[in-house]
Amino acid sequence: MKNSIRILLAAAMVLATIVAVGARPSPDSARARVAKEAKDDNVWISVGNLGVLVTNYGRIGDASTTRQSSMEWPLGSNNDYLYEGRIWFGAKDAGGNLIGVTESDMTLEWGTGESVNAPIRIVTGDSARGDFDTHATYSDVFPGQNYSDAIGIQVKQHTSTWTVSYLDDFIIYDMTFTNVSGSDLFDCYTAVAFDGDISSLEGAENYLDDLTYYLRDDDLNRFISYEYDWDHPEIPGNDIGGPEGQSKGYLGTSPLLIIDADGNESVMPATHYWWDWNHDPGSDQLRYEYMASNQYLPIPPSAFDYRYLQAYGPFDIPAGKSIRVISAHG
Repeated sequence: MKNSIRILLAAAMVLATIVAVGARPSPDSARARVAKEAKDDNVWISVGNLGVLVTNYGRIGDASTTRQSSMEWPLGSNNDYLYEGRIWFGAKDAGGNLIGVTESDMTLEWGTGESVNAPIRIVTGDSARGDFDTHATYSDVFPGQNYSDAIGIQVKQHTSTWTVSYLDDFIIYDMTFTNVSGSDLFDCYTAVAFDGDISSLEGAENYLDDLTYYLRDDDLNRFISYEYDWDHPEIPGNDIGGPEGQSKGYLGTSPLLIIDADGNESVMPATHYWWDWNHDPGSDQLRYEYMASNQYLPIPPSAFDYRYLQAYGPFDIPAGKSIRVISAHG
């Protein structure tokens, strides 16, 4: 999280290069490098200057009452910028009928089917892309899954974080979505939906004075969806960035690489969408319509509690084939 969106775009270019060539910059300080498995189905990342919870059930951050970090920045400040992030995936059949949207909003439709202790693999050795990597595999057709609209998608999730100062406030999500349904899938979209609250140190109503927008830079060939603090309508004076300046950062998502089932590459999302807490989608049809709107929405008319969604697609994915989305969040 930087105060300048331009800095975030430039950093995204650096991260894209690292992802593409597999390079790993040297950390600012020496530290032990080990490979192990987490003992739970989530891992708290506290590397560099960012704190965030990584899971193997399609959520980013922690909205529970026993809350761990959700885009805590700076690390150790207890200043969270994210309530919770969610991974969506929607698909249609050969007849153009919506099969469903796998999501992790009200219900956990992603999972492993093993147990609550299904491990996430942690890698910090020379085989790691960053200074701290996690690997997880989950799907919407795990044993014990009982949703009638399961699509048949397996996710391989690889996250990376760094300690070097110019990369220490981002996390990279490298997501491969494989069609394991046994049938071809059509008009598929995947998305990350972020419910930002900018930010927790601002107080109890920190979520009521936010705005969301996007920046598209065709020279850098980069795009970012972001959310930031604005003026609270019921607080006297101008409290943009928080009454004491504690909410001056931005929460952002930038795609680095999108690869379709035929190997074609792109970097621009299909959709930047937003809605407020009064319009949380209550059906798969609405979720799919949000993703497939194929529009970049303008800035909201006034500050409130918003969620932003960045979607990628549409993809046709034959049985057994995959798509890949690499994105930066911070």
